[in-house]
Parts: sequence; structure tokens; C-alpha cells
Amino acid sequence: MNALRRSIIRCGIQARNISTREVSEVTIPVPWGHIAGKWWGTRDKQPIIALHGIQDNAASFDRLIPLLDTGGVPIFSVDLPGHGNSDRLPPGYLPHYTDTLIILRYLIKDVFKGWGKINFLTHSFGSSLCFAYSGIYPDEVQSLVSLECARLYMTSNTPENIRSTIDKVIGYSRKSSLEPPSDTYDQMLDKFYKGRKGRVTMVASEVLLSRGLTKSSASEDKFFYSRDYVTRPALGVFSLDYWNELASRIKCSTLVVEAEKGLYRRQGPIREAFLDQLKLIGNNAPICEHVVVPKGGHHVHLDSPEKVAPIVNNFYSKGVLVEEVSASKK
Repeated sequence: MNALRRSIIRCGIQARNISTREVSEVTIPVPWGHIAGKWWGTRDKQPIIALHGIQDNAASFDRLIPLLDTGGVPIFSVDLPGHGNSDRLPPGYLPHYTDTLIILRYLIKDVFKGWGKINFLTHSFGSSLCFAYSGIYPDEVQSLVSLECARLYMTSNTPENIRSTIDKVIGYSRKSSLEPPSDTYDQMLDKFYKGRKGRVTMVASEVLLSRGLTKSSASEDKFFYSRDYVTRPALGVFSLDYWNELASRIKCSTLVVEAEKGLYRRQGPIREAFLDQLKLIGNNAPICEHVVVPKGGHHVHLDSPEKVAPIVNNFYSKGVLVEEVSASKK
């Protein structure tokens, strides 16, 4: 049995820009349009797949990736459907958690045929997806870096939540075919920053908006959010028992990074479930590390990448990344 190692970083390690990766835009045809992303590094190796949080985009990792030492392994930061530069899903589509897992599976097995075991670099909702994927396909995942994972649980009021979510989705889908209200860039930035209620810095807000705005057709100097609000509510949330079962099946090397002021720091049943799942992962994973970043919030990887990069680099230095195959089929 592998012991779960927990540590709290309380030191001033200075990260430096060690990346010489070229960055290129990637567009992948899919049945409903295309999925976009940013490819960091050489195109002839299988990349680490980076997945962002809900209503964010591939730019979520723009400040962290240049500080990472992956030993030459590239990173493909994906815009999930309805986020960033990726197309929205078809009109009338009601988002379900399992559907996003299917899309991830489709990308890995149908688009990137011939890839070996997957390495994930993830945040929030993206972490939740890849946590589930790693439990469903435990023999196909090499490593999982989970930054502030957002796992949602069924509760006693789940029926009420589902009812509310369905109504919200229908309301959003009515609006999705219309151009949203637009403003100047400065106004959109101010609105975005204030809307996050201090959970991201102004610098981080600018980074996310670099991939999160679309120019208005009505005015050249105005923009609107490109994200699809239909993706915001989540149907198909798993039960606690199901999450526990997934955790018990994960076999890949795993790094779980929390922020001191993050999602699951408050004591209570959710916190206990989070820690219990770490123990379950530690039973089977060759490496399972849990690190808490001081004075950070949910987007600590974007707000303070210099705090997160040394933690991830330390994990990568233990040989958790393997170059399985060429990515030439991309």
C-alpha cells in the first residue's frame, strides 16, 4: 500500500521561465464544428492534455505552462466546447456531465488515434472530468495533476437542484442564438473582474479574456463573452459513493494541489469526503501527493503561477511523465 504524502508548502521558492516552447493554435474538426486549443512545444510528441475550469478557457494555463519543466513533453491546452475558441454544441443541447466525458474520450481515442497513456494537467471542472476519466479508464492514464478540483456531489436536495438546473439551461438555450450584450474591452474587463468577486486578479482576468471575447457584429469597438452560458449549469452530478468508487480505481501518479482559500478547505462533510478520496487514490497510485498553497484562491495557478510551478515540477521530476508515442497523427 502506498502511503499518501501530504505537505504544505511554506517557502518562497522562486519559479523562473524555463520554457522555450513554441505556441501554436490548433483546430480539431468534430461532428458539431471544431474544438480549439493551444499547443505548447513540439508537434511530434504526445502532449500532456490540459483542461480548464467551467466558463474559463485554454488561456487558464498561459502563466503556468512557461514555468513548467516537462523534459520536452509538449502541452495541449484545450478549449472545452462552448468555451474560448471552440464551437458551441448544437442548439437545444442540454449539457450533461457524462456527455463531456464522452467528448474527452472521443478526442483521445478517435481524433488522437495511437496515443499511449495520457498525462493530464487540470483545473477545477477540468480536474473533475479527468478524475472521473482516470477512474473509468485506470489503465490508460499515466499521471494526473489536479489543481483545485471541483467535484460536485448529489445531496438530499438534488431533485430541487436538477429542477432548477433544467429551467436555467432552457432559459440559457433560448438566448444562445442571440448576440449577448456587448461593451468596450475596458468595460468587459471591469465587468469580468467584478463578476468574479475578487476570486481572480486583474492580470488573470486579462489573460482569460484574451481568449474569452468575440467582436460584436453591431459595433467594431465592442465585444461580448464568447463562452456559452448553456455549459454553466451541470446535469448528471455523481453520488458520493460513485466518486469514492472512482477514487478507488485510480492507478496513475497523482498530484492534488489545493489553495489555502480554495474550494474544499472548510471543515465539514465535503472536506472529509475529499480527504477520504485522497486516501483511496493513495492505495493504488505509485505516487499520490497533496500540497496546499498558502494565501491562494481557486485560480492560484493563474494568479500566482510562481507558487504552483515548483510543486508541479517537483512532481514531474519523479519520472511520472513518459513519452509513449509520436503525436504525428494529430
